[in-house]
Amino acid sequence: MKKQFVFFMIIFFALLGITTNAYADIVCPPGSQKIVDEQTREVFCIAAPGAAQTNQQPINTYHAQAPQKDYRNQYDQELELDEIHDSIADSGFELQFGLGYGVIAAVGLQVKLEYSFAQMTDGMSLGLFTNVALLMPVPNTLNWSAGPILHINGNRFRGGFGLGFGLFNIWDDNLFGESDGYYDDYGYYHDYEKKNHVYFSLIPRVECEWFVSKHLYLGFGLDFPLIFYHNDNKDKVSTTAGLWFDVLLHVGYKF
Repeated sequence: MKKQFVFFMIIFFALLGITTNAYADIVCPPGSQKIVDEQTREVFCIAAPGAAQTNQQPINTYHAQAPQKDYRNQYDQELELDEIHDSIADSGFELQFGLGYGVIAAVGLQVKLEYSFAQMTDGMSLGLFTNVALLMPVPNTLNWSAGPILHINGNRFRGGFGLGFGLFNIWDDNLFGESDGYYDDYGYYHDYEKKNHVYFSLIPRVECEWFVSKHLYLGFGLDFPLIFYHNDNKDKVSTTAGLWFDVLLHVGYKF
């Protein structure tokens, strides 16, 4: 019985020593770091971020490949998100193309150029923009505006609130409550001559954008042109404001 006990103790301490050495005495090669799984107590040697790769193989390769790949993917995703966030917060020029719908029944095309200043406070920045928009066929309009815009910045998301000051050109149409014609004093009907009209306008705008990469983004915008026009009556001429809206999907590139 005593011999059996001694033999059992020898086997026990031998296994304990092998297990302890397997977990505690592993030395990872240069350029790698040791990671211990707290649940299984397995030890992995994975490449440290930014370290030069060597020909040495990680210990316990079968079990280490999956955690190493997961850590690397997580590191790459965090690095990409940091680059996108820095791009949103930094200053730079932007070029944007939009396509959408405009009141009354028109297809809208828009080109916008903007310069965004570096983020002045956490999550907020200012920019200056100018844009040209074409609406056809009802009504036929070409408008230009320029003004400031306030951006609310996130990691990938950016919102914007702008105010454009500009000119609104409407051609070959009679709008804003004008009738199609008139009767003269002798009872004859005459059509109004359709002319080009250029009006002053204020254009509040709202934008939402999602950055696909640190340069490319997708989004949509809402414009609310407030157009000031002359209301011609027989008795007097007055200035009135007409409110429209345009909705546009756009793609942009920040240099």
